[in-house]
Amino acid sequence: MSDIFITIRNQNDNAMTSVGGVPFVAILRQDGSILAQKPVGLRYADAQFPSLPPGEYTAVAFHDSVNPPEASQDITLSADELLEVRFIYLEPERQLLRIRVIHLPFDMGSF
Repeated sequence: MSDIFITIRNQNDNAMTSVGGVPFVAILRQDGSILAQKPVGLRYADAQFPSLPPGEYTAVAFHDSVNPPEASQDITLSADELLEVRFIYLEPERQLLRIRVIHLPFDMGSF
């Protein structure tokens, strides 16, 4: 099984948990259906979706006060990896700058 993390960052790579006191919501979709959604954590501005089977997913960041209010990224999750989808916003303008996808394989040889 594998994990997906959805994280929200500002232009300086600092955690961006909320806008106006309202937290971002991380959503995980598969085949157009919502699998799970949760607010990002207050410390690291992330949401973890653990123990997922390999496959095609869509990671979504949502907040009414940013542009666009919903940003999404299609991803492919492989077996035995941690996949981070990082949504990066220009904080003063509340504008999406870019989305980074980071694949981190589980190192089974170090156990």
